[in-house]
Amino acid sequence: MFNHLIQLLRARRAFRAGRLEAALSLLEDPLVRDDRRAQQLKRKVFGAMLTRVSKRIEACHLTSAERDLELLRRLDPDLPRCDELAARLAVVRRTTHEQSEHEEQLRRGFETALEEGRLHEARQLLVGLEGRIDDATIEALRTKLGERRLAASEVLRQVRDHLDGGREREAREGMERARRLCADSMAFRDRLLGLSAAWAKERWDQVQSALAAGCTLDAARALADWWDSEPDSEDLQEARDLLVCVADRLAAQARGLAEKGHFDQAMQLVCQAPPVVSKINALRRVREQLEQIDTLLASKDEDPRIRLQGLTRLRAETAWKKLDLHLEELHRLADELEASLKRAREALSGGDTQGGKELLDQLLTRWPGCEEARAALEGLLADQRERAQQLEAARAALRDGLLLEAQRHLFRLVNGGYGSEEARSLLRDVERLRGKVSREVARLAARLAAGIDPDEVLAHVVKLRRSQSDSPELADLEAAALRRRKTEEREQAVRASLEARDPAQCLQALRDWVADGGEGGIAAEERRRLVALGSDIDAVLRREIARGYPAFVREIANGLRTWQSNLEIDLEPLLATAKDRIAKARDLAERGLEALDAKRSSQADALLEEAREIARDEPRVLRLAHRLKSVERDRRELERAFELADSDRVAARDRLASMGPTPRPLGSLVLEVRDRIERSGHLEDGCILEVEEAGEFLLFTDDRICVGNATGRNFPHVPVLARIKPHHATLVRSVSFHGGVNDHIESVNGNRVTVNGGDPRTSLKHGDKLLLGDVLPLTYLRPCPRSASVLMRIEKGFESRGSTRILWIKQGGKDGRVLIGRGKEVHIRVRETEPELYLWSPGRGALHVSFAGAGEIDGISFTGDRPLAPGATVACGSIRFRVRPF
Repeated sequence: MFNHLIQLLRARRAFRAGRLEAALSLLEDPLVRDDRRAQQLKRKVFGAMLTRVSKRIEACHLTSAERDLELLRRLDPDLPRCDELAARLAVVRRTTHEQSEHEEQLRRGFETALEEGRLHEARQLLVGLEGRIDDATIEALRTKLGERRLAASEVLRQVRDHLDGGREREAREGMERARRLCADSMAFRDRLLGLSAAWAKERWDQVQSALAAGCTLDAARALADWWDSEPDSEDLQEARDLLVCVADRLAAQARGLAEKGHFDQAMQLVCQAPPVVSKINALRRVREQLEQIDTLLASKDEDPRIRLQGLTRLRAETAWKKLDLHLEELHRLADELEASLKRAREALSGGDTQGGKELLDQLLTRWPGCEEARAALEGLLADQRERAQQLEAARAALRDGLLLEAQRHLFRLVNGGYGSEEARSLLRDVERLRGKVSREVARLAARLAAGIDPDEVLAHVVKLRRSQSDSPELADLEAAALRRRKTEEREQAVRASLEARDPAQCLQALRDWVADGGEGGIAAEERRRLVALGSDIDAVLRREIARGYPAFVREIANGLRTWQSNLEIDLEPLLATAKDRIAKARDLAERGLEALDAKRSSQADALLEEAREIARDEPRVLRLAHRLKSVERDRRELERAFELADSDRVAARDRLASMGPTPRPLGSLVLEVRDRIERSGHLEDGCILEVEEAGEFLLFTDDRICVGNATGRNFPHVPVLARIKPHHATLVRSVSFHGGVNDHIESVNGNRVTVNGGDPRTSLKHGDKLLLGDVLPLTYLRPCPRSASVLMRIEKGFESRGSTRILWIKQGGKDGRVLIGRGKEVHIRVRETEPELYLWSPGRGALHVSFAGAGEIDGISFTGDRPLAPGATVACGSIRFRVRPF
């Protein structure tokens, strides 16, 4: 209780201090979780946390707000306002994300514009960033923009100085830097164009001077230099016509050189022209034609026919007469190539593959680019590779014994060409091996028909497969040998099952044999074997009837009716004889079973022998034999138990219990053995008192009785199948001179025991209620005031050793008598009224009976007091009881 209040105080203090997570952690402790005050405080903490989440969302502290919401949902998923706050949090997070993305986009645009010299656009983007980022960053960006403007002005001043000093290259580089630093300012552009105009005027004069001097290539270079340095200058629009004129002059000079046959000089001239001039159509077309001519004349390894075709086309386009000499040479080479190809084709078509191959090799050595010669050579090589593969496949098939496959491969090669001679040689070897295998197969087939062992034929087949494994005749011979072996195996199985008297195996073997015949039926040889087998089956069945197995004969005969025509036997006389013998044997077996039930074992044995001579496999005969064998076995077990009763009573009792139900013919012997076992026991550990019309009682003479669970090996005196300890409590009797007889119950090892729901240490009185382990109730009774002996009842359906009543006899005198009779003051109530009858115990393990009338103990008459031995049967008038030791 104290810890509980401390936990609540800590949680309340944390709540007041604003440490809401700590307060929730304390309130979730199992010590205070279910307390009403803790629940009220938890609701207050939840409300405070919801308020804090709302404030954090408004302040854009989104991570803290999300963490608080996750904590609240984990503790109470059904808490109101959680979904509303989660939706607000998602909207704020999305808005914040969009704003940050827009700011980042503006920042990147500013940096890009500043880098590319678009300073006006950068200034506008900087205005858009104001108010979105902090002032220090805005000021830093303004400073950077101002520095870029100052740098552009400084570069422009340097360009003016370079122009005034005549430093052309430095001025051009400075102008490029100025454009990169500031590209979109109109005032700066005007200043830059003013500087460019002066430089462009000098270039114009230089180009005109070169043209006037006839130096067309120098004029083209000067114009290209001007054009490349100022591609966007407005002054260049006026110089475009001049650019075309320069290109036309260069093209005319190149054509003049080509017409004179100076193709190399013309090519050198057009290649030296600057790129801006080379793009003009007139000069570009001349250059392409010169490049094609140079390629065709230089590619001497290519097919001369293709080169001739290309050069003829260029001659027609250009009309350059100096190309005619080259055309005549190409005509001669093309004719030579055609003649060589014709000779190679004739050699190949005539079967001279080696000669054709040599001619093609010569052609390709001289003209490696001749595709027709290369294709012919590759086709020839491919054909040789294919024929080599066919030859190798034939050799592999011959090694594996596949003669038919090898023959198919060789037939494709013998007509001529690469490997034809070797193919013919291999084909002769194949024909020789096939003839040898065919002769050996015919010889083995004849021997198999003559009755040779099929295993020997199969062994020869294995050897022949090494020579030829794909022979149809060999496969047929192997199938015939396997069929013969299977037939012999099934015939042997039928004969073996007949000898073993196994009808199912016999009929299954016949069924498989006939089923193998299929739709074509059984072969003639197998039909002869079936007829011979039918004759043997008839002899076996007659012999088995004579031996006394008509049931086996009847089952076999009924199963053979389907194949009676195949076996050619008459089954009806056999079935009639078997039926008569079975009926007679069944009648004898029934009489034997009746004699056995009537305990006439010798007559049953005689009837069994007679029935066995007629039909020893009839089920009732077998049942009678089994019954007699079982009775004989039980008799031996009972005789052994009878012998053990005196020396080892426990072993004798276990042997008797292991026999199960009492065999009817041995009932009297079982009773004798049980009586012998009981009389060999003792009464020191208690006994069972069986009283007619009163039932069974557990009787104890000891002063200490242990009560416990009936599991384990060391049983207590009173074992009970209840949820108590193996030795739960002990009933103790003490006798003193002044106090008399006092009974009480003691707990073993502190086990729970109550008497009338209270302390068990008091002396027990008549009617006391004992409870062991809260489950086993006992009632303590002293029905007779004159006797100190006790009667106890086990309540609520529990029992011990099959009984619910316990007699606890006081030792040492007749003041502990156990009265048997009518009335209330007796321990054992019976219907009949007899003279006084009671039991008493002179000492531990001793029991006496006292009867005022005439009684009998084990058939011996007595009057008065007599001791009782274990297993004794007592008759006192109409009251009968027996003492059975445990």
